[in-house]
Amino acid sequence: MDKTIYDRACKKGAYVVDEELINAIGSAAEGCEMSWNPCITIDCFDKSRCKFDSKEEFLHYVNSNLSEVASLRITNVDRTIKPCISNEFEIVFQCTGHVFDDGLELVFRFDDEMKYRLFKHKIESIIESKRAGYSFLTRIPLVATGSAFSFAVLCIYTWANSIVFPGWVQQFIVVACYFAILTSFFPFSARLKERLLPTFDFRVGLVSAKSIKREGIREKILWGVVVALAVGVVSGMIASSL
Repeated sequence: MDKTIYDRACKKGAYVVDEELINAIGSAAEGCEMSWNPCITIDCFDKSRCKFDSKEEFLHYVNSNLSEVASLRITNVDRTIKPCISNEFEIVFQCTGHVFDDGLELVFRFDDEMKYRLFKHKIESIIESKRAGYSFLTRIPLVATGSAFSFAVLCIYTWANSIVFPGWVQQFIVVACYFAILTSFFPFSARLKERLLPTFDFRVGLVSAKSIKREGIREKILWGVVVALAVGVVSGMIASSL
């Protein structure tokens, strides 16, 4: 009796999910001579769940619905209909704002080792090509890191310019930084992060416009930070030269 291979892998980071990705997954399955009758399940932020028995049915829904998708599950077979089938896979994308949560889960159940290795390599390559440019930021507690960085810059600036704040101002700054770091563990901080830096950037159908809008907001925030740092450095240099 052949041994069944079961492999489950979780990955952190952010990934762009679009129609091209779904088509590439199907092509990889067909290229490995696997069954490709996609069963797609989505969970939305409004707590609704939809299950589709074909890619066409899924595309029809997202092209006529504005509900924002929080997670997407793709498998090559519906186990509720065919519970015992060889060479199957499951890919789950999930939007999360928590640093320690995984945004991607891959599950493989194969009875053919060569086919398993080939397909897994193809899928990992396809998904890696869809890694978002801001992916590394999803692994960082942004509020805590930003607060610590701002505090460090303030300390360096005041030291370089021999600025001494009154005692109460120093205490206020320290308390404010501690409070900002603590807010990283509050639910609203995670929700803010999952909207600005989603681990699952869904770009299929009508809601893709919202994703593109968030991308524009991210770029503006990034440029704002860069300009603020540049102004701070230049101001410090000018002040120290006077």
